[in-house]
Amino acid sequence: MRGDVDLGKMTQIEAKLVSSLMHTYYLQQDKFEKYVHRFNKQPRDFNFDALLGDLSLIQQKRQEEDEKVEKVDESWTEGQRKDRRDGNLSAFDHAASQARIQEASPEDTVIGSSGTGNIVNKAVRVKPEE
Repeated sequence: MRGDVDLGKMTQIEAKLVSSLMHTYYLQQDKFEKYVHRFNKQPRDFNFDALLGDLSLIQQKRQEEDEKVEKVDESWTEGQRKDRRDGNLSAFDHAASQARIQEASPEDTVIGSSGTGNIVNKAVRVKPEE
């Protein structure tokens, strides 16, 4: 599905809601038959109160999912605060890493790698032949 939002008519959030509801009601066969098809083909049999009840359930499920996400975010943030308070830092020590690189002998090969910094490869050494 693709479309452009006329921001003079609705907000971006409202457009996302409409898109989400279209996916829900057009892609789920039971909802399509119960609501969309009946509304279009048998409007006298369409039950608007049933649609409102279904929308209420969808909203309730979304709120429950949002609350779960918020709890995870809160616990993660609380964990960060506790780590800072207790002095727990990540296991990576940048200063120690830089010191190891400086201490590396010239025979060690420093391999540049994209995104992961410098890697000292001590396993690959070639001895000159005599």
